[in-house]
Amino acid sequence: MPAADDIPDGSVYDAADQLKHDLKTPLTTIYSRAYLLGRAARRAPSLTDEERGKMLEGVAALETAVRTMSALIDTMGDEGVDGERSLSLRRPSHELAEPGTRSTT
Repeated sequence: MPAADDIPDGSVYDAADQLKHDLKTPLTTIYSRAYLLGRAARRAPSLTDEERGKMLEGVAALETAVRTMSALIDTMGDEGVDGERSLSLRRPSHELAEPGTRSTT
């Protein structure tokens, strides 16, 4: 079995891209489950409007958190001013809401 950096097709293994992929994969699952939970909450006839509202607020918070994390992960490994790649996290260009508050964007 070839080593991870000895890919048969000749492409260069990039650890930063692999890390980004590995971090975003579980976020896709979380986002999908949140979507399904929201769909079920909207369709559940046994929920009161208050219960449905609380559940949908929680789903919206999950979706927002996933989008925020995904945007942060996307900035990992971007080239800096010196042309070097770095694994530091930089805030995306849009303003992020503080934890516990709602974003207006």
